[in-house]
Parts: sequence; C-alpha cells; structure tokens
Amino acid sequence: MYFPIYGDLHYLYLLHTSSFVFLLIIIYFISRGIQNVYLKEFLGAFSLCSFLLFITGFMNFIPGTGAIISSVGVIIFSSIIIFSFVKMNTLMTINYNRLTERQKKLDYTGELTTSLIHEVNNNLQIIKAYSKMLPQSTPLTTESTHMVQMIQKASKQLEDLTRNYAVYINRNSVDFKMVDLNTVIDGAIDIVSEMVKEKRIDLFFEKKYKPLKAYVSETFLKQVFINLIKNSCESITEEKEARSIKIETIILADQIYIDIIDTGHGIQAKNWEEIFDPFISSKSNGMGVGLPFVRKIIFEHRGEISVHESSPMGTTFRIKLPQYEFSELYKR
Repeated sequence: MYFPIYGDLHYLYLLHTSSFVFLLIIIYFISRGIQNVYLKEFLGAFSLCSFLLFITGFMNFIPGTGAIISSVGVIIFSSIIIFSFVKMNTLMTINYNRLTERQKKLDYTGELTTSLIHEVNNNLQIIKAYSKMLPQSTPLTTESTHMVQMIQKASKQLEDLTRNYAVYINRNSVDFKMVDLNTVIDGAIDIVSEMVKEKRIDLFFEKKYKPLKAYVSETFLKQVFINLIKNSCESITEEKEARSIKIETIILADQIYIDIIDTGHGIQAKNWEEIFDPFISSKSNGMGVGLPFVRKIIFEHRGEISVHESSPMGTTFRIKLPQYEFSELYKR
C-alpha cells in the first residue's frame, strides 16, 4: 500500500479527513437523541455507510485491484443510503396517512358527541331528580342510601364531563387548575368501586406523594382514570386467579409518571398503538372510543399515554404528565 505525497499542503488533507470523520461521528450521536424513529434510523445508517464509504476510498491507494474494490464499495454503500432514504420516506408517508385517517375519525367522533351531549343531559336530569326524590319518598336502609349516593356521584361526574366536553368542543380548549392528583384518582376509584367489588378484584393505590400537585382538568382526568380502571376490570376474566389492579405514581425531574397495572389477559404487542385508534375495540360490545378519548385528554394536558408493557400475565398503562404549571404555554 502507498499514499500519495501532498508536499507542503499535506496538512489540508489531514484537516479535511479528520473534519469529515468528526462530522460523521457528530451526526451519529445526534441521531441517537432524535425522537422520530424513521429519521433516527436513516441518520444512523447514513453516518455508518458514509464512514464505510470513506474507508473504501482508501482502497484507491492500493495498486492493481484497489480502484475496483473501492468502486464496488461505493456502489454498495451508496445503494444502502439510497434504500434507507426511500424506506424512511415511505414509512413516514404511511404514518402520515394513518394519522390523517385517525384525525378524520376523531373529527367524526367530535361531531357525533356534540349531538349526543344534549340527549345525555336530558336523561341525566331525570336520573338526578329521581335519585334526590327517592330518599324523601320512602325510608332507605344504609346499603340503599349508599347506592343512591353512588348514583348521585356518578351523575355529577357525568354532568361535569358533558358540560366540560361541550365547552371543549366550542372553545377547543380545556380549563386547568392546580389540584392534588391523589384526590382525582381517589374520586375515580370511588365511582368504579362497585364494579371492582362485583368482579372480586383487589384495587391498590399507593400514595407515595402527599400531596401530588399537578396543573390539570380535574373532571377530564378523573374520567381518564375511570376509563382505564374500567378497562382493566374488563380484562380480568373469571378464569383469572390473580385479580388485582395497582396504581403507582413516581416523580422524575419535572414529570409525573402514573402506572395502572392489572393482571388481565394482556395486549398483543402489534396492537399497542392500534388500540388508541377510534372505533377499534377487542370487546364484542365495545365502541372503540374510550382509549382514543383518554389519549386525546392526556395530549391536551401536554402528556403522553402508552402501553408500557403487556403479557398474558397483565398490562401496564403508563401516563406521563408535566408537574409544572404550564398555563402560559397552553394559551393559543
């Protein structure tokens, strides 16, 4: 092997070579921190193949077959870079179309919800009126009184939810205030307590932080926990021996993580993202609007929700919410 003599300007060659290698290393490490998985994968392949192209370029200095080997390397690694780019573009287009279709479904859901809110409120007023009249018209046992109180609590939650959702549809915004998340979760547990008891499920809520302050919409977030606990209950079928739901909270930096852990039948990994699409449900009587609603509300809180892990032994849903007050950030 031999290298050409550059004379007094050899330092320019060394500077160019070292700068190129340094740039590729920078691109590679920057790509590791990119959230877009498609762009991240492409930049990783680009930096690696570019480095290998650079190495094969040195083959030109080998007498005889060096130029041929270098040319073959250029063809191979250039083809890989082009293929990676085409793959990234194709996957991003597919993902964009999928998100567009999801948004169309959400828009349709919003239009449908608007027409339903009025009818729900009409029937809700009847339920509230009779639940107040019932204790006045006949003596009730302690158990019956508790049942009436649960009806009134559920009615109030539904009334608050429909009122807030109507405001959200009209203004496209959610009203936030600083509240204790422990209280919000306790309120959700209280409403679903009869369902949990009926299915013989043990529900645990570990309060690590007292209080656990966050800037949220109390009504909407309470409904999020109601939906998630209800889904967990339905996933624990009768043949399951382990029958428990656990809610855990942890603070990392300025983020609050809330895990809802159940011992249900689990969710296949290929469906982890699909279950958040509107009108997709694994239940025979399901409408497929619960989890899309949950994700939309969490998104409005500048948070995230995902299936953290799942197996036939159970599922963990993880919610991430900002702990700091962000009202100025949210204004439009």
